[in-house]
Amino acid sequence: MHARNTLKHLLAAAALVLPCAVPASPPERNSLGAVFTVISKGATSTIEVRLHPKSAFENVRVEAASGVATVTPCAFAQVEAGGSYSCRVDVTTKAGDSAFTLNVVGEKPVEAGKARVVEVRHFTLATGKATTVQAASKKPTPGLTLTPGPDSTK
Repeated sequence: MHARNTLKHLLAAAALVLPCAVPASPPERNSLGAVFTVISKGATSTIEVRLHPKSAFENVRVEAASGVATVTPCAFAQVEAGGSYSCRVDVTTKAGDSAFTLNVVGEKPVEAGKARVVEVRHFTLATGKATTVQAASKKPTPGLTLTPGPDSTK
């Protein structure tokens, strides 16, 4: 009888602990089909942005986010589902920043009586410029493909 009560207590404790132990991730959409490729990395980095949209967008643009001093413009109008779009942007990082982030922002056509729908994809690249940086464990940017530079040994 004692073993049965112990088992009940263990099962009750497991029922309380398990929901907390398994974090749920929100579903992630990528209707833009955005893929980022690092072409070169340095004082000015070149990033290729490719889109293979799963739905239509009225316009799509690459915007500077954190750590960006300058970025070459890149935008597309009337983006069609199933199409293929690409551009290269040159990004100069702000002095002293150890990384920069770009946003790809797509706006869907507005339907009568509905709010505008916007989808944003983020791309972050470490530059290694900062003099003191805390080590951090971060997940890589989804869709990131690294292309080795000419002086790479890989």
